[in-house]
Amino acid sequence: MRLYHSETFDISFIEAQNLLHLQCQGDVSSDVSSEECKAGFLLAVQNARKNQVKNWLLDFRLVEQITDETLSWIQVQVFPQLMAYLGPANYLALVVSEPLYQAMLNEYGYAGLQTYNSFIILNIFTAPETAVAWLQACTAVSSEPQEPMPSVK
Repeated sequence: MRLYHSETFDISFIEAQNLLHLQCQGDVSSDVSSEECKAGFLLAVQNARKNQVKNWLLDFRLVEQITDETLSWIQVQVFPQLMAYLGPANYLALVVSEPLYQAMLNEYGYAGLQTYNSFIILNIFTAPETAVAWLQACTAVSSEPQEPMPSVK
């Protein structure tokens, strides 16, 4: 189900996979910091809250760069809402072009391309198929019954 569409940004909810798919398309500017992209992210958060969606596929292969300002905006505006509304175990698979992946790898290193805390688990890929497989594997693991944590004295 399409939730949002513009010339450069598209958001769909794939109910069968309980997945939000955000895709930059068409004539994308060099960054995803535009107001329409920000509005799209916030709309996606509202849908995630409404449908309890914890899996996000962010297809940004047409984006040339993701600035520190954009990353900061996502960390300040999007992540806290996901944590507050959905609790732990929100999986985000970011798909970027090979050149952008290499640039990010050079700047942040392998550890920087994966973010993990109990609320936001982010991994970066260059192929959407690999990203979807990762999301499906994460969902399978998170839906298994978990052993209770031992109490700490």
